[in-house]
Amino acid sequence: MPRPPTRPDLDSMKPDDVKALVVDLLEEIGRLRDEIARLKGLPPRPPFKPSRMEDGTDNVTSQKLLAERPLPTAGFWAGPGSME
Repeated sequence: MPRPPTRPDLDSMKPDDVKALVVDLLEEIGRLRDEIARLKGLPPRPPFKPSRMEDGTDNVTSQKLLAERPLPTAGFWAGPGSME
């Protein structure tokens, strides 16, 4: 029977080394979950797409679109109480 791997002493590790270890372990967990799903005959996970929220909005493009948008005419809507 194979021996389990020895545990690293987290208290003696540098924070950057601990972060690297955590990233490696999370990747291994993902691979193991994928393998378990495959063995159970479940469909694979969809590919991960990065969020586009970090791109933000382009102010120049937004201002250009607002400038090109036609304004409503006076008879379109006059606001509350306009039906008097």
